[in-house]
Amino acid sequence: MRLQRAMMIYTCLAFILVLCVLIYRERKALFPPRVRPKPTLPSIMGPFAPVSEIFVANCAISLCHDPESRAGQLVLSSGQSHGNLVNVKSLQKPGEKLVSPGEPHHSYLLAKIRGERGIKGSRMPIGKPTLSPEQEKAIEEWIAAGARKFP
Repeated sequence: MRLQRAMMIYTCLAFILVLCVLIYRERKALFPPRVRPKPTLPSIMGPFAPVSEIFVANCAISLCHDPESRAGQLVLSSGQSHGNLVNVKSLQKPGEKLVSPGEPHHSYLLAKIRGERGIKGSRMPIGKPTLSPEQEKAIEEWIAAGARKFP
């Protein structure tokens, strides 16, 4: 009787062991690993990533505000736009800043983009289509939120 009981216990343990090995070998099929999506550029840079892209695509690439041309002594190339805009005095209107963090209505850049009355020179970007309302709003929201630096 003891021998039968011991054999039954060993058989159950062997069965459990074989079952565990099979589950371990097939675990990927039974329990697929969680795949975390790779963060996209906007999610890495936060909600204002498109603002940096707007400056590069519409201002720096057009050979106006690139490192060689430096129209208005302003470079808006990738990695340089933030430092050259935020809290920087306008050369055209020295009493105003290009971007006043938290104050879009006191930011000369936005006035130039919108072609508002009182700007000196032309509406930006020159020689290209004007920015879309969505792009203007993105820049305005970025300024209103404090004009944070692009990572």
